[in-house]
Amino acid sequence: MNLLDYYEALRSDIWKVVTGTKDADSYCWDETTPNNQTRKWLSLMVLGKYLREAFPFGLYMLSVHENCSNPNHKDLANAPKEWLPIKLGDKRYQWLDFSCSKQFEYCECPCIFTFFQERPFNHFVYETAFFVKNIDDAIPASIGSILSDVAIAIANAGEKMPRSGIREYLLRAIVKIDGEKLKILSKKPALSVVSSNKG
Repeated sequence: MNLLDYYEALRSDIWKVVTGTKDADSYCWDETTPNNQTRKWLSLMVLGKYLREAFPFGLYMLSVHENCSNPNHKDLANAPKEWLPIKLGDKRYQWLDFSCSKQFEYCECPCIFTFFQERPFNHFVYETAFFVKNIDDAIPASIGSILSDVAIAIANAGEKMPRSGIREYLLRAIVKIDGEKLKILSKKPALSVVSSNKG
């Protein structure tokens, strides 16, 4: 997948959510998408998916695990093996904070490997991302800015919260995507159309 394809796929998936987050009328609740379903879709199928797929473009994803049942727990991140060891907040990298989209999950925490046994715990998990500073970081920074808007939309998808707060940030993300697509397309050589008259 090239960068333009990435942006087009991301835009398409965000637009699906925008069209399903109409303000609920008190007489037709069944015709709208519940906020909890919107939040789940945005978390798994947009933010999580496109953070993982941003790897070739220089944006790298980590899952941060907050306090679990381990009394010696410190906030830890699951990093791809090829990046270990990486310390959360390492100043060699530019970090993006998506903690506003944190979810309460029942899963294993990285600290289990230094704890008494491997087992899942209830604890908060959220995604974060980083990119290398000073190495053509415009692309990962742009992707990170777009996905940050998605993360804020997730935070705004709480129970009984107005759907306008979801749409606002998703539409802002779409505007940013369109801007990035224009930059890519403007760099492509213009196609000349040659017409021939027959007869």
